[in-house]
Amino acid sequence: MDTRLYDEPPKRKKGQRGRPRKYGRKYTPKRIAHLKRSMVTLPLYGKEQEVRYRSKVLMAHFLGGRLVRVVWCEFKSESGHWKKAHLLLS
Repeated sequence: MDTRLYDEPPKRKKGQRGRPRKYGRKYTPKRIAHLKRSMVTLPLYGKEQEVRYRSKVLMAHFLGGRLVRVVWCEFKSESGHWKKAHLLLS
């Protein structure tokens, strides 16, 4: 699946010429890494599990530019290592 995510386009200035932008700046892994990371303990799968996540409202290109809440979440394994980040959209 194509996961191109963008900020909302900037507001047009008065008297600005040309077609208005559909999308703002693209979200790259580097920009995602700068988002605030939160950590919580949740009851998942019958036990307490540590989860850390980053969240932002962005425009999804593959949904026609619709605004969605995007959450990158990582779960802690039983060995104490953080698993690969998963992408959730709502």
